[in-house]
Amino acid sequence: MQRYTHSGIVPASGAVSTVLCGLTAAVVGGVAYAFLAYWLSWGLVRMILMVVYGLGVGLAIGVAANKGKIRSPLFNTVVALVCVAIGLWVYWGAYDVARNGMQVAGRAWTPQGLSAHAADLFENGSFSLKGGGRGKLDEWPLVIGWFLEGICVTGLVVSMSRQDAARPFCETCQQWTSDTGGLIFVAADGQEPAWQEVLGGDLTAIAVFAPTDPIASPHVRLDLASCPACQHSNFVTLSSVTIKRDSKGKEKKSERALIRNGAITDPEAAFLRQFAKQLHGEEAPDEAGNEDEDWDDVTGDEPENKATDQRNEA
Repeated sequence: MQRYTHSGIVPASGAVSTVLCGLTAAVVGGVAYAFLAYWLSWGLVRMILMVVYGLGVGLAIGVAANKGKIRSPLFNTVVALVCVAIGLWVYWGAYDVARNGMQVAGRAWTPQGLSAHAADLFENGSFSLKGGGRGKLDEWPLVIGWFLEGICVTGLVVSMSRQDAARPFCETCQQWTSDTGGLIFVAADGQEPAWQEVLGGDLTAIAVFAPTDPIASPHVRLDLASCPACQHSNFVTLSSVTIKRDSKGKEKKSERALIRNGAITDPEAAFLRQFAKQLHGEEAPDEAGNEDEDWDDVTGDEPENKATDQRNEA
């Protein structure tokens, strides 16, 4: 089964809008982050502000890239890293202005100004770990805090900017696909020999497995991504899911991808939708608005035999 990969196309208009949105969010957010961080200098609040800033900048890039139909996760990553660098530069200068007033604005963003500001914070401390300004962090613990802050902001911005990295795009209709998560759940762990047939392209081999529900462990979940405007772009993701509980009874779910966004044909997608209806006894979404086809139309007599065995077992 052939896996989907992005085409790498970056439309010019989408690139411009993504860069502008990312830089605007980084600059405006950086100024707001700096002043709020100075006024609210408690460490916990600073951490919340950092998370909000990183998520906001990354989301701005990701949404703009989605609207601009950018099919290059690498482009999104590069834009995200540039926005992080510029945003943190703006943040540092704005923080100096927040501490020392507008009289330092002329040099706050220069290398000399940034160096002097960092040296002052190193000696006198920055945010406090306790309320009321007590226990300010200074010297090398503060440097470690800056380092961790940079890593966290970078990770948040990059991850949010790549929100469509695993989402297929229909090049024919110029639209992102819509995902039907959990179209089919079967009792299996993904190690059974029949999965080699499925991954080899024989989707009807799924019929040998008994249906189950999403809380059973282990199980294999099938997700189907399809173009909302046509019937020709269909991609299947198979995940082996194991659910365990810790000593406190808290549920922990682990997933292992058997295949991600494997390209399938129109009849195969129709088979999966019809099979989902029969397995789970309910209407399965038909994203492309297609008429369901007979299983016989997929690969001949074999699907009918497997489906009949499945219904008899059920």
